Amino acid sequence: MRRSLGREILEPLIGLIVLLLFLSIANFFVPKTGNLLFLDILYFFNVNLTFLISLTFVTLINSILWHFSFPFNILAPISGSVLGALIVILIYNIWLIILNFFNVILYVPIDAITIFGTTALLGQDLKAK
Repeated sequence: MRRSLGREILEPLIGLIVLLLFLSIANFFVPKTGNLLFLDILYFFNVNLTFLISLTFVTLINSILWHFSFPFNILAPISGSVLGALIVILIYNIWLIILNFFNVILYVPIDAITIFGTTALLGQDLKAK
C-alpha cells in the first residue's frame, strides 16, 4: 500500500524540525560540558547543517517524484542518484570525523570509489538494454 503524498511531505520535514530542536538544545549545553566527543560531534553537525538541510530537501523532492505515476516521475531516478551521492558524501564526512577523533591516518581512495560506482551504474544500464 502506498503512503499518501501528505505523509511523504511531512516525514522529512518533521525529521528536520526534530534535528534542529535537538541541535539547539545541544548547543545550549555546550558551556556546561567539557566532553570532547560531545563537542566534536556537535561541531560536525553545526558545520554540516546546511548540507543536512539540503539533504532533507533532496529527500523530500525524491519522495514526491517517486510518488507520481510514469509520465510525471521521469526525474525520480535522477533525484535518487543525487540523493545517493549526497548520502555517500555524508558517510565520508562521518568517516573523517571518526578518524579525526581516534587520531588515525587512513587514506580512502575516493576517486576509486567514484570510478567503481560509475562503472557499476553504467554496467547496470548496459545490462538493461
